[in-house]
Amino acid sequence: MASSVHCPNCGATNDPIHANCLFCKSPLPRADAEQLDNEELIMRAAEWTARASERSITVHEDDPRTGGKRAVRMVKAEIVGNAKKYLALLSIRAAANPALKAVLVDLEEKLAANERRNPIVSTAKKILLAIAAGFVALMVLGAIVSYYEDEAATVEIARLRALEKEIQTAIESGKFDRATALTEGLYWSVDHKDTFHIRVYDEHQRRLRERIAELRSDSAAAP
Repeated sequence: MASSVHCPNCGATNDPIHANCLFCKSPLPRADAEQLDNEELIMRAAEWTARASERSITVHEDDPRTGGKRAVRMVKAEIVGNAKKYLALLSIRAAANPALKAVLVDLEEKLAANERRNPIVSTAKKILLAIAAGFVALMVLGAIVSYYEDEAATVEIARLRALEKEIQTAIESGKFDRATALTEGLYWSVDHKDTFHIRVYDEHQRRLRERIAELRSDSAAAP
């Protein structure tokens, strides 16, 4: 199954958890989010959970019809709703997979805390991406690291975690060009037959580029 759903009316890319297009509100083709791989499900649940600390977020999209840009704002209730939908799916899988249970409990606790949080918007926008970016990758690694016991994999995971921290620091400092450059190193560089980790980090790198672009745009538009 594709990890995103394209709107047949306006061509926008939507999360598979959405029933209607964020941009034109047209009904979307049925997407069975239950068919997402475990790592993709964890990443999406973690991302929406991290974003639930915001009062609202702006989702940016290239407009295939005009070649320009468009944006839509999602309020906190919508963000929390998406997080809860993914956590519900994760809960079903965790019942039969103890490794996912710890991830689920951690995410549920973070979502509860983020629902209560009332951030100062200017500060939250600067730190949102840092929280979401590192949180997603580390949650995925926490769920799968037990599959790898060789020294090369251990060293690689340490490298990627250190790089995540550098990216977070750059984002918090508003150094978006440096953050973008650092994301180029977020790829699995050992055991090129290891398609599992390669897919996880290719997807994480893509999402992180998008979030940096989104945060840069919000920062430029701020008064």
